Amino acid sequence: MVNLHPDDEELSSVNYLDGDELLALCTPIRVSFLNTEGLNFHVLATGKEYTYEFHDSMTESPAEHVAKFFGTSCNAGVVASFSAIDQQGIREGKILEGMSKQAVILAVGYPPEHRTPSLDADLWSYWESKFDTVEVTFVDGRVAEIDD
Repeated sequence: MVNLHPDDEELSSVNYLDGDELLALCTPIRVSFLNTEGLNFHVLATGKEYTYEFHDSMTESPAEHVAKFFGTSCNAGVVASFSAIDQQGIREGKILEGMSKQAVILAVGYPPEHRTPSLDADLWSYWESKFDTVEVTFVDGRVAEIDD
């Protein structure tokens, strides 16, 4: 449902942005294992396997989280309705100045709930790594500043 940034074959519900690769939104996957601690999945086109950990800070249920990040169907065509800067950020998996909130979600995923409890807020916090954060400031629903 959103771009994911794995670090090797690992991802987390905290949604670290420093992964070495990009799993583009709407990439077909198959979940092979799911419990309260995480899930395992593989990309259908490549067979590459990934582990996705549910961090202790996650406030929603695993089922709600999986539906939000992975879903059961994906409308890739929706990207064409976004502005040029939104499309660029989604394609590159990056937050760019001028992007809409919805495009940021598609480009890098949802911000961790414990850092950004409401998507209505004008300041979103993402974890770049286990030690570094990225603060995204929105003005009138568009990225005005990225501070990392």
